[in-house]
Amino acid sequence: MPSPHPDAATQFIESLGLTTEAEGLPRAAGRLMAYLLLAPEPVTFDDIVRDLGVSRGGASASTRFLESRGVLERVPLPGRRRVGYRIGDDPFDHLVTARLARRRKTREVVATALAARSELDPRARARLEEMQRFYDILIRRLESVAEDWRTERGRDRTDRGPA
Repeated sequence: MPSPHPDAATQFIESLGLTTEAEGLPRAAGRLMAYLLLAPEPVTFDDIVRDLGVSRGGASASTRFLESRGVLERVPLPGRRRVGYRIGDDPFDHLVTARLARRRKTREVVATALAARSELDPRARARLEEMQRFYDILIRRLESVAEDWRTERGRDRTDRGPA
């Protein structure tokens, strides 16, 4: 039976899962990301299933999802035939880079519609042009975030030494 007052780690795992779900991504992937952020050492697949209380299929889908986005990485476990999982080297850079790529794709779709559809209703054209301007701004901001993050991360590594 779950505790009515979960500890801080459990609260973080559940909250990040809900936040991730609200962003349109799988809740289980958010829970796994939180779990890995808190894990001091690589964890096994069985650890994930047991500690997060998910099915093997759910754990497999979440590990594949996060690995494909550069958030999670597989690592060898010395003396064991099984693989371990840990948070990737820089999951936040991977996340912003992926978001930036999706926004660029959306902007490209809008630009293509504007270029190919001279018969667009003037109001529809105006809405698409506004959407295009919005995505131009969003892309510039995300590029700035990515650059700022890389600068900050480099500074942090210099201050603390290698991870």
